[in-house]
Amino acid sequence: MSSRRPRNRRPAPAATARRPGRRHRETATHLRVRVMPYGDRLLLRVSGEIDIDTAPLLRSALDTALDHGACRVDVDMRGVTFCDSTVLHVLLHARTKAADGRVELALAPGDRLRRILAITNMAHLFAPLALPVRP
Repeated sequence: MSSRRPRNRRPAPAATARRPGRRHRETATHLRVRVMPYGDRLLLRVSGEIDIDTAPLLRSALDTALDHGACRVDVDMRGVTFCDSTVLHVLLHARTKAADGRVELALAPGDRLRRILAITNMAHLFAPLALPVRP
């Protein structure tokens, strides 16, 4: 008896569809960050969903804004429709980077982010940003 495999086995068919349970990364459609300079400040308007897939986009935008040379960076997150705990890591990183660069960082959280900040007792770490009420 031979220990070789029979040669009549067919190769497995190539997978053409995505595997169930895997998320497709469409970062651009789930998170939008607009940067608007005004005077010696920068305003970042963040809208959409912040999760493990989109957090790097937000972090990159905040890093770029903090390296821009503005004396203050305002972050309007009232348009965020979903966020999980990954947003805390991004915001704490931005807070540390702002402190190191002597840049003021102010935050206008939406309802969802405000709740996460309250639950984790981190709201006091960010300067509040007073913006007009959206229509």
